[in-house]
Amino acid sequence: MPGFPYKLILSLILFTVFASSARSQSAFAETEYLSSKKFSAYLYKDSVDTTPEDTNFTLPRRGYNATIPFALGVASFFYLLNPIILFENDKIALGITKEVSLGFGYFGQDRISFEYSYIFRDYSSSHFRLGYKHDFILSDILPSNFLQTTGVLTMGGGMFNDLDGWGIFPEITYGYSFRNDKLLIYPHVKGRFTYTFRGQKSNIADFSFGVMVGLANPFSELKIRRYW
Repeated sequence: MPGFPYKLILSLILFTVFASSARSQSAFAETEYLSSKKFSAYLYKDSVDTTPEDTNFTLPRRGYNATIPFALGVASFFYLLNPIILFENDKIALGITKEVSLGFGYFGQDRISFEYSYIFRDYSSSHFRLGYKHDFILSDILPSNFLQTTGVLTMGGGMFNDLDGWGIFPEITYGYSFRNDKLLIYPHVKGRFTYTFRGQKSNIADFSFGVMVGLANPFSELKIRRYW
């Protein structure tokens, strides 16, 4: 038919075929993307909904454990600042205390210790203690270059001074020690009663807990290497 726009019709047909092909390729690409999401979810053991509508998929973070830095922070705090609670003159006082020790004996079970306590109050705020202690190791351990772990019960006593008077004290401690022949790391809880010799002032009962780090036995060399 004269004047009929054959070229226009042919152009529309080619455009329709091209658009259909483009939509097919787009759908195929989306299917491939979702399949890769499912595969990634399987690799990361993550249960996600990978329906075609879910296009906001984020891979989970790996390799980060918040427990370790938190534990190190807590251990550092209790090593630097060991809390102490005092009962004196029918009153309760709070403070911080720090103990260092020098051991001798096979595994440093016998220890000489020095402890300083600062009490949050206006009088007798500084307490000094020099004592002797013996660690009863509650499980069998062998000489090693590595730290040995064992439960420990400690009995001891010593002398007390607060710059206003002096006294003597027995104490008992329980904890779980990490030690070899040179180093002692001792998380513990400790109870103590101090008999004071200073006129009308009362005796002192105190309770503390924390981490003590000291030298186990720097004076002897254990035979670490064993032959059998």
